[in-house]
Amino acid sequence: MFWLCVSLPKLPLEVFQPSDKPVAVVEQQRVLLCNQAAQNRGIEAGLNVSTALALAGELVLVERDISREQQRLAHLAELVYRFSSQSLPYQNSRGDYSLLLEIGGSLRLFNGLNALLTQLGEQLAGNPLNPQGFSHHFGLAHTLKAAELMARFKPVSKHAAHTENGANTANPASNKSSAQKDNHQFSRAHNQLQLAKVPVALLDCEKVAIAQCQDIGLVTLGDVLTLPQATIAKRFNVAFTRYLEQLQGKLPDPQNWYQPASHFNRELFYIDGLRSHSDLQYPMQQLLQVFCHYLQQRQLSCTSIRWTFTRFSKKKHSLRVHLSRAQANYHNLLELSALQLEQLPLDSPVECIVLHCQQLIPMQQQHLDLFAKPDNSGDFCLLADKLTGKLGSEVLWQPGRHNHHLPEQANAPVPFRPAQLRKASNTSHASKDNRANKLTQGEKKKNRKATANSSSRAANGYAEAGNYNETALQQPSWLLQEPLPLQQQGKQILLQGKPLSLLKGPQRLQCNWWTNAASRDYFIAGLAIKARTKHGGHINAQARLETSHRPAHKMSPPQWQGFYWVYYDLQAKRWYLHGEFA
Repeated sequence: MFWLCVSLPKLPLEVFQPSDKPVAVVEQQRVLLCNQAAQNRGIEAGLNVSTALALAGELVLVERDISREQQRLAHLAELVYRFSSQSLPYQNSRGDYSLLLEIGGSLRLFNGLNALLTQLGEQLAGNPLNPQGFSHHFGLAHTLKAAELMARFKPVSKHAAHTENGANTANPASNKSSAQKDNHQFSRAHNQLQLAKVPVALLDCEKVAIAQCQDIGLVTLGDVLTLPQATIAKRFNVAFTRYLEQLQGKLPDPQNWYQPASHFNRELFYIDGLRSHSDLQYPMQQLLQVFCHYLQQRQLSCTSIRWTFTRFSKKKHSLRVHLSRAQANYHNLLELSALQLEQLPLDSPVECIVLHCQQLIPMQQQHLDLFAKPDNSGDFCLLADKLTGKLGSEVLWQPGRHNHHLPEQANAPVPFRPAQLRKASNTSHASKDNRANKLTQGEKKKNRKATANSSSRAANGYAEAGNYNETALQQPSWLLQEPLPLQQQGKQILLQGKPLSLLKGPQRLQCNWWTNAASRDYFIAGLAIKARTKHGGHINAQARLETSHRPAHKMSPPQWQGFYWVYYDLQAKRWYLHGEFA
């Protein structure tokens, strides 16, 4: 096995976003780390708080946040998970953070050690969670604990990694099979020589054991390893003895390997604070880039995300972005988040922005042939998301499907649910196709004849004669909440003073005899534009229908201003407008 340790010496400082002000991370009233601006003013690790403030009065002191450090360490472990499945975030007894990876099985995949270290370094240096990147050192060894120790004692540069372990020896997988064993043994021996030079003070063990070594004159790890095993077991405790054996690979070192979380959670912490909506847009873009990259790597999608903004006053405000369909599109998420951002009150500066996503679902694979029609449902869903994000979820409704006979009850509107809308659309298309397939040629001719006869029937004449002919009519998607009574003047039905012409129908509807009986005959009516005669005069569509048997005028084909769904109530003896066709 071949281990790589990525040491993160400045992680307690780099969990905060960079600042131009002098900043120092404080633990137990002493400076732990500081940025370059503070170093230029003479601040260094180990100073107490009073001395640091005396050197730089404008110094910003930030208390160390171990929970935030461990959370960021887990995020970085998820980042390097692509390089090795055997990886884990690690914190030694001194509190130093690092990432440990077994890369022996990944060298050939990444085309050698140099290429692997280069890609890993680019991932850490160009990470959106920190614009200045994460400071890191590499350590290489054949045991887990030895790699962690070498990263702190003698870090390996990614450009010099090949020569540190001898030519063609740091990468046993790239050598020929006949020379693999010899090169592997040479690399291990070279690593043992490097470990022998490590000072005892750097060992990852209890301070008591280190003090015992120094008391008897043991300065380096090589001095300790020269002692007989029985002497080490007699002078030191069991934990130190086990550590030395695991360091040399003589004893197994079992670990709980890192497993990616089933949810997404990232945050950005700003020491200076963000004071306007425009200042919040850039960190939101950074977090969304990380989130979409996370989804693409795992072939996942989301149905909602949640933003949490924490102010200097420690008040929190959350914004939730709901999606009509699962997706992983960066631009859509950014646009919808920007709409929600307008609703965020900014009574005090924001110091922390968090992006959460709990609902992660596998991305649906679409298999389309060459001549498949494009799916434009995403555009409609995006429009619906924009409307609900801007105006609220209560403003968007859709026709429902209820078990009632009356159209105003069967299609009563319900809150917008895209999944149900698509299901209803598919069902309606399927039922329409089934009805069309069941119609025989004779029935189709009969329906066409009935339609032609009904178009020339006057409204009042139909009501008096009581004739009835069942005809399947189309129903408009737009229905009035309550049917609107229509005026009637002689034999004409009037809509806002304009005559309507019955074009198709009737279709009888009788129901609810056990409660409130309803008996209606539905028609499709048209509102015509006045037609121009040969001599320049005008004649409306109703007169056209009444005089169609007399060729007195040569008229152009009728032009309709709109089509409506009307019915005659057989009980109330009057006409009603129920819907309008698009």
